[in-house]
Amino acid sequence: MKKGFILLTCICCSFTCNGDEYIFLPSFTANERYEDNLRLQPNKVPINFITTLSPALKFGYLLDNGDLEANFKANQLLYDNESNLDATETILDAKYGFIADRFTFTLDGNHSVQSSITTELTAVGSGILTNINVFRTSRSFSPSFGYKLTENNTLQTGYSFNDVEFDDSNTVTNGLIGFTS
Repeated sequence: MKKGFILLTCICCSFTCNGDEYIFLPSFTANERYEDNLRLQPNKVPINFITTLSPALKFGYLLDNGDLEANFKANQLLYDNESNLDATETILDAKYGFIADRFTFTLDGNHSVQSSITTELTAVGSGILTNINVFRTSRSFSPSFGYKLTENNTLQTGYSFNDVEFDDSNTVTNGLIGFTS
């Protein structure tokens, strides 16, 4: 009786094994570089060391017919002689893909906040230049669809959306708004 019950249970409730794979990869990088003319001026200031600390994480899952992956990275920029330029940058990428017999679907997305250094006058008419960080926020989104008509022919369509914004809240004069003649 016991063997028959176990055999019947194994036949009716077979435990199938899917080919799922989960991804979790943390990483950390650190580097240091120097810049001898950070302000791009003829009168050079002392050498600036720039330290970048970057923790990152990749996670997702892989299936037989699709996958989902996401990457997150944060960059901490530390300036030795210019601590007012210290910045934190974030980058997030995500990708989803699905494959059926003839149908494919992919979806890519990105969101990042990155900084770039620029120079501006501290006040109108002062003649004193200062370095500032201008942050750029970019977003992108792009789905695509495909259908295999034959073995060699595929009908594919897609869309791409990109958006970029610049933050000017760190600027002293907000560009040339304060300019008077």
